[in-house]
Amino acid sequence: GGTLDPEAEGILAIGIGSACKQLSTHLIGKKVYVASGKFGASTDTQDHTGTQVATAPFDHVTEEDFKKELLKFTGEIMQVPPAYSAVKVNGVRSHVLARQGKAVAKPARPVYVHSISVLEFDPPHFQLRVECGGGTYIRTLIHDLGANLGSAAHMTALSREQHCEWHKDQAILP
Repeated sequence: GGTLDPEAEGILAIGIGSACKQLSTHLIGKKVYVASGKFGASTDTQDHTGTQVATAPFDHVTEEDFKKELLKFTGEIMQVPPAYSAVKVNGVRSHVLARQGKAVAKPARPVYVHSISVLEFDPPHFQLRVECGGGTYIRTLIHDLGANLGSAAHMTALSREQHCEWHKDQAILP
């Protein structure tokens, strides 16, 4: 059900046979992620696998400012999907075009973030718990958070802990 970044871990619902048709009725609802980020640099993929495209100081970012800024990312927000994403542009996945060096303009779209909490704040590193609706890119949220704080940031790890009714502790592991 849906996609999960290649470097991410956690819940990904999979339907087999006739269950594929029924799966979409079970995937309406929130997703819960635990994400780690790092201040000081942004990358073209908005995560640690990408090429560094900018650096910025982060020593001015306090935990109080960090938590205050997170409030701006809750509720309905407008988010531009990253170039390296599964979003289709004229029938082609954006990440395919990005790997071919083609720049693609993608309009901002509304996504819903139910809540964000800080699990760890030890600059340059931080960890968040994010409850959100479908279509939300956590690495973009981290990238935008860094920019809004006058720094740069990228995602270093992502785990989907819950996908609608399914929780990570219910998963069948390889």
